[in-house]
Amino acid sequence: MLMKRAKKANSEESLKELPLITVITLSYKSVYLYDAINSVLSQNYPFIQYIISDDGTEGFNKESLLHYIDENNKGNICEVLVLH
Repeated sequence: MLMKRAKKANSEESLKELPLITVITLSYKSVYLYDAINSVLSQNYPFIQYIISDDGTEGFNKESLLHYIDENNKGNICEVLVLH
């Protein structure tokens, strides 16, 4: 039992040492934007900063996009920045 706790403590400690990574998605007319977002959301890495940059697509809805990410985030996306 103590060995399991020690292993768990070590794995939690090593998670804290992992660096934050940044994923950037560039969007042109939002054709495959949600496919790209879903790919990032499905990652297992625990500390992700996600930046999405849109080229000024007409009808782009930043709030809807942020809501979608928030609803589907597994907790590993620490920060989201949407540029439009």
